[in-house]
Amino acid sequence: MENNRQNRSRPSAGKTMVGLLKEFGKEFHNANEQLAQEISTNRSIQRVSNWKEQILAFKFFDSDLELLEGHKSRLISSTLLSNLICSVVTKHLPSNTTVSEAEKWFHPDQQDTFSRYISPQVQFNISSKLNEILPRISMDMLPYLFEIFETGQETAEAIGSNRVKKKDNGIYYTPSDVIEFIVSRCALKSKKKTNLSSWYDPAVGTGAFLLGVVRQHFREEEIDEDFLGTCLFGTDISPFALQSTAYLIMSTCLKSSRIKQHPRYIWQTVGRNLALCDATKIFSKEILRNIFPNVGIQGFDFIISNPPYSKRKNRQLDIFANDDNEIVSEEIYPDFVRMLFELTSEDGSGGMVVPLSITCNSKPKFRTLRKFIQSKSGVAEFWNFDRTPDSLFGDDVKTRNTIIIYHDDRSQPALDVQSTYLHRWNSRNRQNLFKSISATPLNYKFELANGIPKVGDEMGSNLLSHFQEIRGSLAEIIRPSSQGSSDLAIKSTAYNWIPIELNPSTTSSIGKTFWSVQDSNVSSEMIYATLNGRLTYWVWRAWSDGFHLNNNLINELPFGNDFFQKVDKYRLNQLGQELWESIQSEKIVTRNAGVESYSYCPLKFEELISQIDRIIFDVFEIPIDYVQYLKNHINSLIYAGRELEQSISKKIKYLELTQA
Repeated sequence: MENNRQNRSRPSAGKTMVGLLKEFGKEFHNANEQLAQEISTNRSIQRVSNWKEQILAFKFFDSDLELLEGHKSRLISSTLLSNLICSVVTKHLPSNTTVSEAEKWFHPDQQDTFSRYISPQVQFNISSKLNEILPRISMDMLPYLFEIFETGQETAEAIGSNRVKKKDNGIYYTPSDVIEFIVSRCALKSKKKTNLSSWYDPAVGTGAFLLGVVRQHFREEEIDEDFLGTCLFGTDISPFALQSTAYLIMSTCLKSSRIKQHPRYIWQTVGRNLALCDATKIFSKEILRNIFPNVGIQGFDFIISNPPYSKRKNRQLDIFANDDNEIVSEEIYPDFVRMLFELTSEDGSGGMVVPLSITCNSKPKFRTLRKFIQSKSGVAEFWNFDRTPDSLFGDDVKTRNTIIIYHDDRSQPALDVQSTYLHRWNSRNRQNLFKSISATPLNYKFELANGIPKVGDEMGSNLLSHFQEIRGSLAEIIRPSSQGSSDLAIKSTAYNWIPIELNPSTTSSIGKTFWSVQDSNVSSEMIYATLNGRLTYWVWRAWSDGFHLNNNLINELPFGNDFFQKVDKYRLNQLGQELWESIQSEKIVTRNAGVESYSYCPLKFEELISQIDRIIFDVFEIPIDYVQYLKNHINSLIYAGRELEQSISKKIKYLELTQA
């Protein structure tokens, strides 16, 4: 029973550890609150002069002293509980260990300990609450359990949208399979010997990525002190995160037969390469060397991270401060992506998991970042993941993500950009997630500033390349209009099809853009048919975030004057009329926040759509086998690995799932 419980909570299961935190976190949170309250009112503890030397293993600067003093009671409390957790999890002390005994284990030579001033009653209350839980805590759980010290009750109990503090600050648990994929992929792409290399996480959190490096090293050979002192580096804006990282790596390394040192010595060795700082201000390798002099000017061999997805705060080093800590600028994570491409050493590699917006956001900051990426040499892979039916970070954190893998290779004259499709998947098959997709070279010239197309195989890459030769766009034929004078309406979001109305009614305009046809030789039925073709849907998925359907993308579709001069207008018009008449029976009505909206699903009429596809492909001189290719691709997106689930099959039973 115990093993089953642990397996359900393992991060490698692709969960966000909410189940774990609800099961164990509440008691640890309550213990931390009680202990911190005791420490804050205990004058004897407050007078311990060397408190920082006892509990802080990481580097910090004089400007950080006020911040550290402000968190003094909680830092001491979390340290005492970390001693307790790690001593029991590593089996150095029994599960009925007290806070005082654990501190003595960690500080055997320290006379003026903190716990000597804590009342026996408080220590008894904490021990009685935690003794039953501690035997059920595994090493896999530590990175996630340590979050209790930073975000407390919210981490322990809140889920979904209620986890306001964590969500506002863009901090999400990284599943261990994602970490393992990034670490192993970086090692695979690099020419460097990973056992002698430097690994750096600029937003280290509780150390899960560095733990991934340690675990990979364990698989190759034993950990030793040289590895700990020269290979693992991290920065963070949270002292609690750095503190937890040192404890996490220490606990993992205690089982190494080559390390004979005391736990505190290991903790200090790891901590020497951890620093309290805002990594987004590390603009160059020179600044990096000032923080970590032993790295030198060459930069890090490997940079790995799950950076925060938040926006910059007024007091970045006190990001968990109250509401007066205002947002002062745009998203932070692009600054970390820049570090990945700027601070790696020659022949170095790195990987980060970031929001999907890196591939398609049109803000100047993102366009500039992608242009900067394109200026580099080597290989850049973009592994793209949709948020439905399942999300990379689990259902508690529904985000669309991109994993970036970069390898610096000065021998290449230009950057080799590789990409996957915007992958949909079923969490029941999570163990095969990274085996089921591949990154494909985009073998054509394009401006990365405009976006990173998401294609995942050679046929997709060839199709995308073909489009680069097509002149003209739909903007030559249609333009936005008011609802009363429109020929077409297109919703601003999409999922399994492009939601279009022909001759839209005047009863509803929610979430729609209205268009009028400007060319008298082109009918609205022709436009309607063209936009329902699988090619349009495929192009949208390749260039968008898989949800928003904006006007720019519609304008840039390759259906301009040249296309409509060559197309069989009569037949395309006829197919558009027939599809619109048929689709009236497939009206999909949804209600959100009391507001009703609708769209028309074309997927049941796949033969009509295939006929439209053949006409379009004939004009563009695309091989006819791409009709079946796109059909298979879109069907697989809709099923998303759920072919055997009866509820899904009944819902979309009209789809004929065939193999390419």
